[in-house]
Amino acid sequence: MATRNPSFLDLDYSRYNFRDTVEYVYRTPKGLTREIVAEISAIKGEPEWMRDFRLRAYEIFIRKPMPTWGADLSGVNFDEYTYYLRPTDRKGRTWDEVPEEIRRTFERLGIPEAERKFLAGVGAQYECLAGDTRVFTHRGPVPIRDVQPGDIVFSFDEDQGRLVPARVKALAYKGEREVFEVKVGTRKLKATANHPFLVLEYERAPGRRRGRYRRTWKYLYELKPGDLVAVAKRLPDVGRPYRLERPEAPDGRGWRYNPIALPEETSPDLMWWLGLYVGDGTIHRDGPRKARVELAIPASDTALRGELQRVTTRLFGVPARNGDAHRMTVYSTLLARYLEQNGFDGDARTKRVPSWVFTLPRDQVLSFIGGYVDADGYVRSHPKSHDVILTSVNKPLLQDVQALCVQSGLATSHIHRFESKHPLEPTRAIVGYRLQISGEVEQIGVRSPQRMNRLGLKKYYHDYSSAHGTTFRDHVNEDIGFVRVDSITPAGTEAVYDIEVEGPHNFVAEGLIVHNSEVVYHHIREDLAKKGVIFVDTDTAVREYPDLVRPYFGTVVPPEDNKFAALNSAVWSGGSFVYVPAGVRVDIPLQAYFRINAENVGQFERTLIIAEEGAYVHYIEGCLPAGEQVSVGDRWVNVESIKPGDLVVAHTGRKARVRAVMVRPYRGDMLTIRPVSPYNAFRLTPEHPVWVVRRRDVLVRRRPRNGWLPEADTQKLRAALPQYVPAGELEVGDFLVFPKVRSEGHNPKYSPQLLKLLGYYLAEGSAFVHGKPTVSFTFGDHETDVIAEVVSLIRELTGRHPYVVPLKGRHAVNVIVQSEELMNLCVEACGKGAADKRLSEELMKLPPEQIRPLLEAYFRGDGNVCDKGNSIMYRAATASEKLAQQIQELLARQGIFASIQVRPGGVDMVQGRRIRRKDQYIIVYTLDKRWSLVRETDDYFLVPIRAIERTPYEGFVFNLDVEGLQSYLVRGFAVHNCTAPIYSKDSLHSAVVEIIAKRGAHVRYTTIQNWSKNVYNLVTKRAVAYEDATVEWIDGNMGSKVTMKYPCVYLLGKGAKAEILSVAYAGAGQHQDSGGKVIHGAPYTTSTITSKSISKDGGRTTYRGLVKVPKGSVGVKVNVRCDALILDEKSRSDTYPYMEIEEERVTIAHEATVGKISDDQIFYLMSRGLTEAEALALIVLGFIEPFAKVLPMEYAIELNRLIQLEMEGAVG
Repeated sequence: MATRNPSFLDLDYSRYNFRDTVEYVYRTPKGLTREIVAEISAIKGEPEWMRDFRLRAYEIFIRKPMPTWGADLSGVNFDEYTYYLRPTDRKGRTWDEVPEEIRRTFERLGIPEAERKFLAGVGAQYECLAGDTRVFTHRGPVPIRDVQPGDIVFSFDEDQGRLVPARVKALAYKGEREVFEVKVGTRKLKATANHPFLVLEYERAPGRRRGRYRRTWKYLYELKPGDLVAVAKRLPDVGRPYRLERPEAPDGRGWRYNPIALPEETSPDLMWWLGLYVGDGTIHRDGPRKARVELAIPASDTALRGELQRVTTRLFGVPARNGDAHRMTVYSTLLARYLEQNGFDGDARTKRVPSWVFTLPRDQVLSFIGGYVDADGYVRSHPKSHDVILTSVNKPLLQDVQALCVQSGLATSHIHRFESKHPLEPTRAIVGYRLQISGEVEQIGVRSPQRMNRLGLKKYYHDYSSAHGTTFRDHVNEDIGFVRVDSITPAGTEAVYDIEVEGPHNFVAEGLIVHNSEVVYHHIREDLAKKGVIFVDTDTAVREYPDLVRPYFGTVVPPEDNKFAALNSAVWSGGSFVYVPAGVRVDIPLQAYFRINAENVGQFERTLIIAEEGAYVHYIEGCLPAGEQVSVGDRWVNVESIKPGDLVVAHTGRKARVRAVMVRPYRGDMLTIRPVSPYNAFRLTPEHPVWVVRRRDVLVRRRPRNGWLPEADTQKLRAALPQYVPAGELEVGDFLVFPKVRSEGHNPKYSPQLLKLLGYYLAEGSAFVHGKPTVSFTFGDHETDVIAEVVSLIRELTGRHPYVVPLKGRHAVNVIVQSEELMNLCVEACGKGAADKRLSEELMKLPPEQIRPLLEAYFRGDGNVCDKGNSIMYRAATASEKLAQQIQELLARQGIFASIQVRPGGVDMVQGRRIRRKDQYIIVYTLDKRWSLVRETDDYFLVPIRAIERTPYEGFVFNLDVEGLQSYLVRGFAVHNCTAPIYSKDSLHSAVVEIIAKRGAHVRYTTIQNWSKNVYNLVTKRAVAYEDATVEWIDGNMGSKVTMKYPCVYLLGKGAKAEILSVAYAGAGQHQDSGGKVIHGAPYTTSTITSKSISKDGGRTTYRGLVKVPKGSVGVKVNVRCDALILDEKSRSDTYPYMEIEEERVTIAHEATVGKISDDQIFYLMSRGLTEAEALALIVLGFIEPFAKVLPMEYAIELNRLIQLEMEGAVG
């Protein structure tokens, strides 16, 4: 098999120097002596029996020879290791108590905090909400899929008993999952079965007639109809007045506009007026430049008319006139534009509440609701009810008002649909919608005396302190109440999302109080404790549960077993102890995380699991500032606006899906990397990897040109393989990689003629309605060829004859055509307005040869050419930043690297008039240049760094977890998913795991290890399984320099079962020597050993297994399967199966395969659009699928990510 391009296979973590310098409370000297062993025991305060066990194990360790079979252990020097250190005297019970250096490790790995807590032992589980579930934020109700890190949500503080503001730290897309719809009164949401809700639970002690309520958290699967769940009655008031946009009076040239005072900031008066307008207002146009505002208030409502007149004059300085018996009018074109510019456009069926209204203080929101009620609502006059009723033909508008009510502490009904006959056309039906508002409605800011008087008559409202005769007022306050669940029903499979919230770690979604992705840890602990389950660290177990630990400790793996078992027995520290009583089933995986992050240190955890009869247990072992812009294919967007599930462009130029968005507070240096194109400068933290070619690797012996740095050899530079380098290690002159974003294929909708016309429209066109839909082009009167071409194109494409209108005194010509079809096409494809023009997604997908006519026409219409003798410079200027970015990207696909320069706008004087210029973005490129700082390859440009600046920064930073390729583009340049994991240098991991599975018990033990490639990973794992018990070892080995690990099961009872499933991955310098052993010590026992191994870049994998069936063990069934995949000629795979079968009445099966990936497989996948790296990764992931599918979902994702990292050579 031919050697493949190594650019996506190289993975050298060591250059990232990921280790900690930690001040330890205590650290033993290097080397191991009897005195050190005794000292470790004394420091831990262990009982005498454990100290004696350690000392006996030490003597055995000294006598035992070093294994000479298997992997090469000549690099293990026991005198160079530290065998015990302690970074803190405290034991962390909460995330905040976890030592800083451990939290930093998770942070560097890019693991979201919820997952960090899961691994660190202070949290567990994952729960999710359907993507359209609305979360209440400081900017109003937002679908959870659109929540952004940094948003403010509202959390229930259990200590204060109040709702408080809390910041969102991260948003994660969790994939497709089964969801259930929960209906609680007027509220409903869809969630996965394991999402926790705040509930009120009734408890009664045995023998007592009465009980009491208590607040607690319960998973959805624990709830049933009739249970009481918490609802938010009123959210904290975090709103602020909003600064409004005010239109500028245009240069009228014959037009006169009435002077008007337009408020700069919201106020209760203004919000009442706007609410009244939303309910009964409209904008009436008198031609293209004149408009008036009308409000439908009948003459019979004199009080409301009078209030409108007073408020209008007070706010705007203009009168509201009595237009006729049905409406009042404000004659002001600028007021109409003011309303439209701030989001109050549309008619009765299309109006919406602008999102900024949700960000206002409560009194202003209630004034807005009051204005709307005065316009479109009434208050019922009933002895028992004075609720507010709103009626509209616009359901989305009522939904907005409903959300405002919930935010303000008002209760609402469902929105009901009704039909009625049209008053003038009996055969025609009118469809309308009705919303009822109840609760403390007297706080609504109505100003109609009739409505105000009725609101004051209400004597009772529901405060959610009782339900069906049951009261629980002690648990209710003005912020929260409790309502019974109406129903919980399956709702299919949907994309689900999760957010991580600071502080109380919960939030309000659809009015219900739900927990975020950090599990309610203490709740789980309480549940386990109630069942008699013990899950503690092994040190605690030795001290607090000696009667359970001592009979079993060291019996399954005694010190005499091997040299490394003896070493672990002498110096063990940490690990887990799990005890599951008879008949108890632990459904959630129990897990721990083991870490080496200091040089020359050993890790020697000890795990003991005891599962009594019939028990079940599963144990698992296991950044950019805001404003930086990321490419999503057709445009750039701010990194903080990216959401899980979005597509971004990776370093290959192809799109990849974002799996998660991480955000964290950061205080430290921020680097600004300035390339030769100044506009493309970007900022990032020093440890963030950037894809570059180092200048020092491609130098040529030639004098520097133009005072620049030592010259690079162009051939070397183009042939060099880019590498990921932390930004803090970059040097001026290093070459950044600017990938060419891939197109998606020819689109017959766009002919060359149409694309030419769109290019001219981008340069000099405008679209507007002036009586009729119109498209206009403006050119200099000397551009006769261009004018003739545009006229010809319009005739060809529309069949219409355009007007050619000279503009006297301006040396310009307008080409005008009235065509609704052309106007809609131009606006859809290119936008309108000089500062807002942009190319549609369809246009950005076109291949280079198809889009070329548009680019040529754009530069012909808006550009200029400068002949510099040896080269030709092209320039074009635009007021649209987005368009400049898109043109730069399209030119790159043409093989042209264009620089963008920014000319700042500001106030200027032209022909005696004071004008405000917008910023100008100037696109510049040069052709036929004999020498250039920038070099081109087939897939990307290499752009040198002009300067690197370092400034202090304090604030939030963002990072993306991108599926597969693990990279994305920042202002056009490729960067990686922040830092890479490298845990230690020259360290030893020697662990022991003992499992006792008694009759009928079921234990599954899962390990996914990704130690640094400088770690010797030498582990002894053994289990005993008695009658009808089952033990499963699930073992994944990705990292380490050397791994020797052979999980073993002794089947000591009739009907016992063992299953060992392992996968090993060996890259350069790695030897994964792993396998499994099963001893069938009883009849009718069953075992299955499945081994999958992958080797590449000279890596070596070895399967080493033993199956022993002694005489008398009849009816035994054994199945062993070993599959190896070798990715290149340098790598190696060995199989050493041992079968010791002393009984004839058994069934034994063994199968071994060794394979390579054929060129035909690669060619087939690449013909389907995959790159070579993606094709290889896909084949490998399919190879290990039997292993991945038995893992919990989160760990299967992590395993796939590790494999993809190895296959791509990516770091992150």
